Amino acid sequence: FDGARAFLYDAARQARLRATLAVWLDEMLSGPWDAAWVERRRRIGDVHVKVGLPSHYMFTAMNVVVDACVEVAEECCADDRVAVGRALRRVADLELAVMVGSYIDTRERRELDHLSHLLFAHLPTSVLLLDEHGRVLAATLRAGLHTPAAGEADRDAVLDKVRVDAVGLAGLIDAAHASGVDQSSGHVEVVDKGQRRVVRATAVPLGHLRAHTLVHLEDLTATMSAELRAQQA
Repeated sequence: FDGARAFLYDAARQARLRATLAVWLDEMLSGPWDAAWVERRRRIGDVHVKVGLPSHYMFTAMNVVVDACVEVAEECCADDRVAVGRALRRVADLELAVMVGSYIDTRERRELDHLSHLLFAHLPTSVLLLDEHGRVLAATLRAGLHTPAAGEADRDAVLDKVRVDAVGLAGLIDAAHASGVDQSSGHVEVVDKGQRRVVRATAVPLGHLRAHTLVHLEDLTATMSAELRAQQA
């Protein structure tokens, strides 16, 4: 395939891959097929995503390797060649199952992360997605960050401290997860740099493996002022 040729463009990379292939083949044939082996196979699927190789390359390469191993088995184990060939194909199927599963998981996770970052970056309000340790997974532009990488920034480094302290954000987050429902601070007045502001914070418990809490911060100052002018009129 042209894509594979582009990936194997230099002799140095080919030499490294030959060495890696030798280790991989030895582990596939001799085991042990334990949790550490599964993790190493999962990394192969991850690497295919990172370098941009389509998943069908794994199937093609595995077929080539297994066919070569079966040919060797037929020469060396003539009496047991059927059983050996069957065993080779079973362990190859197991290898593929782990690698392809990891490939799909990694690719879907990357695509979802990219999509969530795009959505968060263009929301016209202050929204943050936090993990269980308070680290920012994604944020809108109004929150102060442009789609940070997972764990790149701490919540307190992103949010305005005056507003956070006023609405008691940490308590809202704890209450939201304790109750399982959204918790809002209501309208809270703060004085920031000599200016009176009206803000509201909402913490939404997500119950997701990666995304722990969604935090929505609203500056209602302009809205409240407009309502007051309307009432006076």
